[in-house]
Amino acid sequence: MKTAIILATILVALTACGEAQRNYSYMTGQPTELCHGGVVYLQFTSGATPMYGTNNLIRTCENPK
Repeated sequence: MKTAIILATILVALTACGEAQRNYSYMTGQPTELCHGGVVYLQFTSGATPMYGTNNLIRTCENPK
């Protein structure tokens, strides 16, 4: 039973990934910046896209540790 509860908790956590950022975008109308794999992404309510700088290159970042 303990294993089932732990597994269920992990599955719920994985399926909620990005939910807070999508909700923020929905409520404010503004995208949220995310750093993943060294690339800055803009999270919108319908998905995400890489962020481009003024030099038309994809913006990079350092992943938080």
